[in-house]
Amino acid sequence: MHPTLARRPAARIAATFLTLAAGLAHADLSLNGLFGDHMVLQREQPIVVWGQADPGQTVTVTLPGRIGIDQADKDGRWEVRLDAMETGGPHRLAASTSDDSVTLDDVLIGDVWVASGQSNMFWRLEQTDRGPEFMEKADSYENLRLIAIDKTWSNELEADASTKGWTKSTSDAARTFSAVGFQFGRILAEQTDVPIGVIHSSWGGTPAEAWTPMAALEAQPEVFADRLASLKDYNLPEAERERQLADAHEKHAAFAKKAWAEDIGVDAGWADPSFDDSSWGTMEMPGYIAGALGSFDGIVWLRREIDLSAASEGEPGMLRLKRIDEYDKAYINGVQVGETVVEDGDGRNIERAYEIPKGVLRAGRNVVAVRLMNVRGSGGIVTDQRRFRVETDHERAELEGEWKYQVGFDARDHGGFPRPAAYAIPVGRPYRGPAALYNAMIHPLTKLGVKGAIWYQGESNSGRGDEYAELFPAMIQGWRDAWAEARGENVKLPFYFVQLPNYRERAEEPGESSWADLREAQRRTLEKLPDTGMAITIDIGDPTDIHPTNKLPVAERLASVAMADLYGADPTNASGPLPKDVRRGRNGSVRVRFEQADGLRTSDGGDRVAGFAVAGDDGVFHWADAKLENNAVVVRADEVSRPTRIRYLWADNPETNLVNAAGLPATPFQAEID
Repeated sequence: MHPTLARRPAARIAATFLTLAAGLAHADLSLNGLFGDHMVLQREQPIVVWGQADPGQTVTVTLPGRIGIDQADKDGRWEVRLDAMETGGPHRLAASTSDDSVTLDDVLIGDVWVASGQSNMFWRLEQTDRGPEFMEKADSYENLRLIAIDKTWSNELEADASTKGWTKSTSDAARTFSAVGFQFGRILAEQTDVPIGVIHSSWGGTPAEAWTPMAALEAQPEVFADRLASLKDYNLPEAERERQLADAHEKHAAFAKKAWAEDIGVDAGWADPSFDDSSWGTMEMPGYIAGALGSFDGIVWLRREIDLSAASEGEPGMLRLKRIDEYDKAYINGVQVGETVVEDGDGRNIERAYEIPKGVLRAGRNVVAVRLMNVRGSGGIVTDQRRFRVETDHERAELEGEWKYQVGFDARDHGGFPRPAAYAIPVGRPYRGPAALYNAMIHPLTKLGVKGAIWYQGESNSGRGDEYAELFPAMIQGWRDAWAEARGENVKLPFYFVQLPNYRERAEEPGESSWADLREAQRRTLEKLPDTGMAITIDIGDPTDIHPTNKLPVAERLASVAMADLYGADPTNASGPLPKDVRRGRNGSVRVRFEQADGLRTSDGGDRVAGFAVAGDDGVFHWADAKLENNAVVVRADEVSRPTRIRYLWADNPETNLVNAAGLPATPFQAEID
């Protein structure tokens, strides 16, 4: 058994139409699925409308003061171009033939933004710190419109996107929409009074090459040789694909069975309420175990005590544990009440709701124990708005807070945990292949006029920072080229992205960091490409969770850059400080000047600037003393008499306190010193 993956075969275009009579000789008039009631069309750019009709039919498209006509080609496709319109609406868009018509209402003319990336862009509003607050107010954001592109992939360029269509901002629509995309659009709509449409097109756990046009990769075959060579691993013959997946699944399932059997906590009675766990460590739940255990695969036991009233004694109930990454067996007072194991599939996507039978619950002290099996990456109990408690007909005992923990089985002592089939081999996740997501989730958008794009991604490319320094700009330029080709005009496509935040344990000494390498590649993209901007988030990550739940400040920082660049807002301190120049000073010192640094200061009000390190010709970095001086930072280290390289915040989770007057942090960077 292995997870199945939805895909879009090249021979079949999975188009979404407003009206489609499939399989009949007569094809009803239809608009492409990107068009619908409540949509936003890009202002001040030509408006392209396209769809399907009977071959040879004449199609007329109208908006107030605009009319366009085209004849459907032999495949029934038609396309109409209308002159640009100014901000306004609601309007009616109509398309008609001699015997059919389609009408869209409540169409606004404003700015359209594409929100893309991986899981931190996909992260839903309901999963965030202040998500419920904005969900309650979502109906009031009348100028905000939303559309999500379904998660699909393809080996070839697709003409049509799969989507459920546009919607107004409502509590229900906002709940599952990208938190960063929603908040970014809301901020722009409120600050500009311009209708904002956000097209959300992201997929968790995906690398940048999956979002990059194949033409952009093939244009630099030497640079992207590894990515191009990987195509063969993603596009195996079906029989070989099934064989490899079955083999990987068998290995994973067998090891999981071994782990359950050899977990020392079972014989030690760790589920029993009488067991003394006073020597165990503690961690906050819901959350991820990486903060306490680092890169751990295996079984960790979690225990928490709750108190119940006499009314619940012996009564049936429910144990609700949100979603768990990855598998679990759950107990109350030593009695197993539920489990989610390998055979159930992708455990982290399954909500845990276990029935508590009669006779298990007690008046007073009760002990909940969870055997959590992590098999890859950061395991734990997923933070979202789902319930996390014990329920009876009489009361609810919340489980959020401090839990005791102890390791029952460490996979590292047994050669490591074989990954689930979908993660063990490339063909298990073919949507990660080069261009696979661009083909199906970005390319179909390129006829639309858009204001710009926002991007939150990079985690899946960590460890390949040097490559990302070439790949990321190539992806952005590839998007711009594709939009220009599809629309037949020069396309600026401003592109604003989130720099990776702080994550993992803090290092005591200067050293190498795959996340710092990736952040530097992101920063260098600002220097390589015009019309780009970066939201620096090195101060608002979560060291224990790769998915920080405070998405609002991320969106605010993206919006700050966009407002300054495109909407006439004051550009002063629109982003955090960026290095302007690095110069050698006297007596082995180095002077660093920044832009976007009006009112440069430390966030703690002190003289010391944290996070600088320098190296000499030997390449060994040493922490440096750094102080503010005339709106610059002067850096020196006693161990390095003549520095040749300098680094700032070069770590997974660095200490940072250098900010501008707006409180925005300076970007991590490294530089050579002449």
